[in-house]
Amino acid sequence: MLEELAKQDEIIIEELVEAILQEVGSGTHESKLRTILRREFELSNEQVNELLQPQLELYTSAINSTINSLEFNPNTSEVFDYLVNSGWSEDAADNIIDVAALQLEEMLKTSEGIKEFSNSYRNMAIIGVVVVAFCYGVYMLTGAMGEKHVVFFWVGFFGIAFILYGIIGWLKYLFKKPGI
Repeated sequence: MLEELAKQDEIIIEELVEAILQEVGSGTHESKLRTILRREFELSNEQVNELLQPQLELYTSAINSTINSLEFNPNTSEVFDYLVNSGWSEDAADNIIDVAALQLEEMLKTSEGIKEFSNSYRNMAIIGVVVVAFCYGVYMLTGAMGEKHVVFFWVGFFGIAFILYGIIGWLKYLFKKPGI
């Protein structure tokens, strides 16, 4: 009997955590959720953290990918559709987009944020150079043996695309001033 009650409580708690984080998503209501779980279900701080951590990580990941999407393409309707198709409710998707847009705006007001974007694009260009060099080396090595592999050509093509995308993004933020 006690085991059944414990399982029911566990299911209720998990559903409560998921529902609240799915609908509100942001850390503004996280403290209220923590209080409810501690008081009503008499959970310790460790148990509350264990319950909330996976959902908070999922939410943080959604915000970070939304920031990257909005930086690349400010069309929020496409980002909204992607979030909803990924399993987020419409309210949560709106909330994620709002939080990501605010964080992106704040990042672009600081020189550190601009430098972070510039460095990420520079790193993408470097990865592209490494991929192209690797593909060229393998292609030449297999060519010397009388074999040609078309797969390496296409991987090299994507490496070149990474280089171009990285250089364009790097230049975009290289001379950008904070707050503009």
